[in-house]
Amino acid sequence: MLAAPGRIAQAQLRLDNPAITGDVTTIIQEMVMNESYRILPTDHIANPSVQNYPHSNIVGCTDLNSPCKEVLIDFRQTLPGLLASNVSIDAGLKFMRSRGITEVIVSDEHLADLRGLISVRDILGRKSIRFAEQNRIRRNDIAVGDLMEPIRHLHKVRYNQLSERKVGDIVRTLRNLREKYLFITARSESTESFLGYFSLGYIASQMNTRLDTFSRARSFAELEHVLHKH
Repeated sequence: MLAAPGRIAQAQLRLDNPAITGDVTTIIQEMVMNESYRILPTDHIANPSVQNYPHSNIVGCTDLNSPCKEVLIDFRQTLPGLLASNVSIDAGLKFMRSRGITEVIVSDEHLADLRGLISVRDILGRKSIRFAEQNRIRRNDIAVGDLMEPIRHLHKVRYNQLSERKVGDIVRTLRNLREKYLFITARSESTESFLGYFSLGYIASQMNTRLDTFSRARSFAELEHVLHKH
């Protein structure tokens, strides 16, 4: 089942509650970088339940010093794609290509609970092949829920912590967490709401670089050096 979200301003959320390697130059660069970009304090996301979901046509930034909100996929401005977890990966891939997007939010089969995120890279890369081999099933039988990044494994940051933060802060935080996504929330009285999320893949595309550039760098200082050469 494929589903498009309704016109909702924000998604309601209920919550239950690299090592530095190289020579001395690299170490010094990393010390300088510690002063330039800071790791944001994060919390785990636990058992979220959402009523509606918002996709992204955001104008992005080009460097690490840009305001981080320029690469925030903001649910209040754009409505994200939404797929039920039992949709096949081939149908999911077709859905993303039809909308010109590279990742999509995954919900439960009743479109009530947010389950995670899946990207085109997850479907077309080795991940789907490994899953089929490990579970001895055909690739055509794999569902998006099988390959998604479960939201319970991800982290969140409060929106009010983003003030004055740069793209470099988000990239450094994601590297520290070893994750590709960082959700943004806001609390109003007893309710906590998803406002959006940061995606390392989206940030890479806005900086006109490859996603694996972020993972190949041995340190954040090395990553900044590579990015500044572009």
